[in-house]
Amino acid sequence: MKEKTRPILQQILEMSYSVKTKPKKCSWKSFKSITEPFLDTTDKSSHSQFIVNMFAALAQLERDIIIERTKAGLESARRRGKVLGAPKGISKKNQQKAVLCEEYFNEGKLTVTEICERLEISRATYYKYLRYRGLDGKLRPYKLSN
Repeated sequence: MKEKTRPILQQILEMSYSVKTKPKKCSWKSFKSITEPFLDTTDKSSHSQFIVNMFAALAQLERDIIIERTKAGLESARRRGKVLGAPKGISKKNQQKAVLCEEYFNEGKLTVTEICERLEISRATYYKYLRYRGLDGKLRPYKLSN
């Protein structure tokens, strides 16, 4: 499971558990404050699990607030008529490559691999350019050179 999809509370509790059961494999260590005796997450402390849970709950709260603010900002932008996401279409430079892809496609002299190598693009980009030029789903004429 991805780290970002799990709640922070669960991640911290798992780290706390792994510190106790597998201390050599865990990168997270216990800590103890010198000036505040109540900030102690070592096994010797009677309230160490409570402190870890409090930190985890605060981290989860902060994460939820960030998500809430992000959603509110996106919704506000949509109401103001802003277009979100990457711009549609392709750049001028890539439009020229798309035209070349179409020309090579219609000539039928080069293989797809040769076209991709010549234009220095991937296969996926080659097919994207063909879709852009309206050649999606058409059969490519292939002429053997003599």
